[in-house]
Amino acid sequence: MRTATFIVALAAFVPTTEAVEVQRARYLMGTVCEVAVSGDGAEAQIDAAFAEARRVELMLSTWIEESELSRVNRGAAPGDELRALLDHATEWSKKTNGAFDPRWREKVNVGRGFSPPPPGVGGLKPRPTYDSGAFGKG
Repeated sequence: MRTATFIVALAAFVPTTEAVEVQRARYLMGTVCEVAVSGDGAEAQIDAAFAEARRVELMLSTWIEESELSRVNRGAAPGDELRALLDHATEWSKKTNGAFDPRWREKVNVGRGFSPPPPGVGGLKPRPTYDSGAFGKG
């Protein structure tokens, strides 16, 4: 009986076979994007995660001239997915009384803070443009 107890006790301390974690990093959306996956199909899952991050980057980047958001900021109509995202971000702007604002306006220094200049001053565009910096990565 003592032998059986000893073997069971040893089994509790023998490491089990754990799936190897696979990690990769890429520069996406203006930062280093890291993905770590363990288990079967880790490489395929990582590839899928990076593909999705790249798809979102091509939709939301303001640094990529031909991204969907860049085109919207030049006057194009957004697709359904981007429209829903912009509506959601705009709703949060309303809920926070403008403390969060997904739109970018050129701002001028006024006293101790910054505020939008009056129309026609400082190159203010007639329509504010969207900046995904506050909501894109989230």
